[in-house]
Amino acid sequence: MSHRNENSKKLYLFNSITRFVQFIDSLKISYFIYNQVKKIKMSDKSVDMIFDVGVSQADITPQGPIRLAGFAARVKNETQAVLSRLSAKAIAFGSNDENNTIIIAVDIIGIPATITERVVKILSKSISIKPEQIAILVTHTHGSPEVGTLLNILQCRGNYPIDYYFDSSPLLPEELVHIAEFNEFLLSKLVDVATAAFKNRTPASLSWGNGEVSFAENRRTKDGPVDHSLPVLCVKNLDGSLRAIMANYACHGISLGPDVNEIHGDWMTEAQNLIEERHQGCIAMMVIGCAGDLHPLRRDKVEIMKGYGKNIADEVERVIKSDLIKLNAPPVVAMAWVKLPFAAVPTVACLIEQSKHSDIRGYYSKLALERILRGDNVPKELNYPVQVWNFDDKLAMINLGGEAVIDYAFLFKKLYGEARVWVNSYANDVTCYIPSLRILKEGGYEGETSMYWYNQPSPFEELVEQKVTDTVNDLMPPAFRN
Repeated sequence: MSHRNENSKKLYLFNSITRFVQFIDSLKISYFIYNQVKKIKMSDKSVDMIFDVGVSQADITPQGPIRLAGFAARVKNETQAVLSRLSAKAIAFGSNDENNTIIIAVDIIGIPATITERVVKILSKSISIKPEQIAILVTHTHGSPEVGTLLNILQCRGNYPIDYYFDSSPLLPEELVHIAEFNEFLLSKLVDVATAAFKNRTPASLSWGNGEVSFAENRRTKDGPVDHSLPVLCVKNLDGSLRAIMANYACHGISLGPDVNEIHGDWMTEAQNLIEERHQGCIAMMVIGCAGDLHPLRRDKVEIMKGYGKNIADEVERVIKSDLIKLNAPPVVAMAWVKLPFAAVPTVACLIEQSKHSDIRGYYSKLALERILRGDNVPKELNYPVQVWNFDDKLAMINLGGEAVIDYAFLFKKLYGEARVWVNSYANDVTCYIPSLRILKEGGYEGETSMYWYNQPSPFEELVEQKVTDTVNDLMPPAFRN
């Protein structure tokens, strides 16, 4: 019995020592892993951080005849002719179902808040999305269907801008129906593309860089301010291949003019198509910066439009081959709506007097009188959306509603650092131009006349720039305010 007990003690001791050695080895392995993770966190250049990203796209080209938006001088007929197809494309970021974000870029002239709100409402039920977690950015192509934000343009007659007037009768019933049908079609496509991107999320890396192209000019002032920067966001698969590219440039989509009554996405679609041809399987998205007062240097020829698309695609190619800045986390997002007051809310007597004129202000006044007689009020202020998306404290993406003018881009880059700021306009609700204080004082189209084309009662008060700036600053993370 004692001999067996002695052997049992030795076996027990051997097993204990073995387990202790294994424990020490596991600590060494854990320490090694810890050090490797620490290296990753301490050095952006050691390895790409991986998190879930999904992408998707959908064709939104109208399925029937429709009036095109953007030009008062365009012929007053519907069209089914297609020069280039229109699309909606989405990128979904994040692994947590409760903290995801989605960017949608869509080839249309504008997006009314009513459509954005309906998209958010539907997605809130299916994937728990909140308003601040989705950004719908339009390319503002003037070759896209009217969606309701610029209906006044469709009623312009005569030889605009020399000798013109407005048709007092409403749009033809079938034209209104076709616009309403397209809006419902667009709504369903936006929901579908966002949902598909969310469901398609798989591990990927994210980085960004900045380039430059130079085909935009200031349309108000010769040699006026222009932003030629071309920020590029890059999504890569684990094997290093490109999954998605999003690029931003501040320039109106009017390289083709009103004489082209065909559906097209202008230079933005040309750039997207060329990037995708060069990188099979990659989704390319163009979004627009503060281009309210910027347009292409040369216009009115398909060859020029294609050339601008190639300019963008070539510079994107150069940027993605450069030393990009790695973004080690999906965006943390914030959003606010700010009230922008109009300078003067016209009285009924004022509207009656203005309605005697044949210009756009006279036409607006007739529409406003009709609304008042139907029991509606003339608005005193505009409810304006602003978003700030913080990518890893290295990139602040500012999303502004409306057609913001170029002064806002320079203002925010000066405040928060040109190398860390990306400014999108035409985001979530495009209801009018958003002028700076300088442009409000100068007057002209962007600061005054355009308001009536957009069915607004008057120019803004001069404090509008300060209100937008204060709102962005309130949303901006501390890392960018130093």
